[in-house]
Amino acid sequence: HRSPLPPPRDAGSMDAVPLIDAQTAAILGSVQKYTVQQHVKIFDNCVEQPNTYTIYNFETQQALIRVEEQSECCTRCFCAPDHSVVLQFNALDPAGNAMFPVITMEREGCCSKPCLGGFVCMDCCANEAFIHAGSVVQADGKPGGAGKLPRDRVIGRAKVPILGGGLTPTIQVMDRTPTADYEFARVQGPTLFGGCSELCCDQPFAVKRVNKDGSLSVDVGNIATITKKKPNHGSR
Repeated sequence: HRSPLPPPRDAGSMDAVPLIDAQTAAILGSVQKYTVQQHVKIFDNCVEQPNTYTIYNFETQQALIRVEEQSECCTRCFCAPDHSVVLQFNALDPAGNAMFPVITMEREGCCSKPCLGGFVCMDCCANEAFIHAGSVVQADGKPGGAGKLPRDRVIGRAKVPILGGGLTPTIQVMDRTPTADYEFARVQGPTLFGGCSELCCDQPFAVKRVNKDGSLSVDVGNIATITKKKPNHGSR
């Protein structure tokens, strides 16, 4: 996946939310284009394994962030890809070693939201992800626990709208509070995607700014463009 971002800004002005530390702001503000690559695990075709991703600077191919999935084995094996999942993002040093947590992402899935994966006619059918600053764990200190994490470090969220965007796959990017529904950006993909088409075609998803009146900016991908790349030499 490759996604160009707006031109870098000074790290101090990267984000007004004080939960984002200066080191994280420096990483996000210094790179305009990223590559996200999923790791291939040897037994993944036999038993569903927790996913791992590495985020690279697209221009230099320097590894910046490692993403580790935390999920329960049972729901991962029987409910994937609609299982509950927590993703831990850790910054990497030049040698590829983890240095400090950047963000935590949680997506509540089955069994607490058993209607995911079908037609989105109400909120219980809609995928929704919360983004937290730094490392966030459950109240008892245990890792994971999608849907059970405290919301005091939420910096944003994304959700699928009712009706799912119609013929266009859509994700609403919401403001930084866990309860408000102010939409400031929208991710829209192609009408036809997925399945065998992913083996031979790149799939672009435009990230567009939402105006105050609720209309979309006419500039395609004026915030960013996310491209799901077709497999290269058998890789994911």
